[in-house]
Amino acid sequence: MTNIVAEKAKVDIGLKLNPLWREYITSPCKKYCYLIIAKNGSNTYRKALRNHNWCSHRFDMGAEHYIAHMGDPYERWIKGFAEFCLTNDMDVAEILKSETFLIPGVFDNHTMPISHIWCDYFYKIKFFKLGGTGLEDFIREDYDIQNLQNLHVATQDKIDSYNLIRDAIKSKQPVMASLFYHDLLKWNNLK
Repeated sequence: MTNIVAEKAKVDIGLKLNPLWREYITSPCKKYCYLIIAKNGSNTYRKALRNHNWCSHRFDMGAEHYIAHMGDPYERWIKGFAEFCLTNDMDVAEILKSETFLIPGVFDNHTMPISHIWCDYFYKIKFFKLGGTGLEDFIREDYDIQNLQNLHVATQDKIDSYNLIRDAIKSKQPVMASLFYHDLLKWNNLK
């Protein structure tokens, strides 16, 4: 079963993780560039920013400030892995029975460390904790974005998958810490 997961992951990474995959949302004044990161509230913020006339681009249009949200790297991976399995009609419980389910560890853009996706920007990005108001406060001088509504509600299938995966990776913390080393450093220093 794990070989099937690894093979599917290779195909997805080859198709989805390239420079054209990245999405930049630039403010009308070109002062800010919000970087889209899967499983970090990106759909909610994409919609909110577009409603304030921010524009999506596949290439960097230049900005004074690069900004993004960051959620707990472990939780992001858990949700991303569940989405990968459910999207590809794979039985999460069956996959988790294998001792090698973490190989390759990265399955698609939902499970790849942020430091790998945005490697050339990672230390330029001003990250804000997902769920906080830091980003809204930071850009308030130019844009007053309020009343954000979460566009994504997890189904019971996903919640069950999240819990199964959480339990399965408890014993795999050294592997996860290695995979998400830079993301965890950044996350632990966010206020």
